[in-house]
Amino acid sequence: ELGDWLRTQRRKYNCGNMKARSPHRVRALEQLGINWDRREARWAVMHDRLLAFKRIHGHANVPQHYVRDPKLYHWVCIQRAERSNLDRVQRGLPPLKATKAVIKPERLRLLEKIGL
Repeated sequence: ELGDWLRTQRRKYNCGNMKARSPHRVRALEQLGINWDRREARWAVMHDRLLAFKRIHGHANVPQHYVRDPKLYHWVCIQRAERSNLDRVQRGLPPLKATKAVIKPERLRLLEKIGL
């Protein structure tokens, strides 16, 4: 299955085996848009789903019970919480306990660009 194969390629890449032994494969996969970091790849997929939502509805405020994509609301809530944590940390306060993560600046720029 393609998903299993990609998982194997990511594991090889992250262990350093692929970069040293098959740099041509690394380049070819990167040209296809492969993201080596599984979490970053998942974030990019959800961002694309939010972009699709905005194209349809004209805004990025996903309702809590959005039937077409139930996971999107939860993902947006996490992004907002991570943004809130960034604001708190910048003011010298501890992050919220719900999610201690702080949004990465490049992610924040992408979300602000679409009005989230």
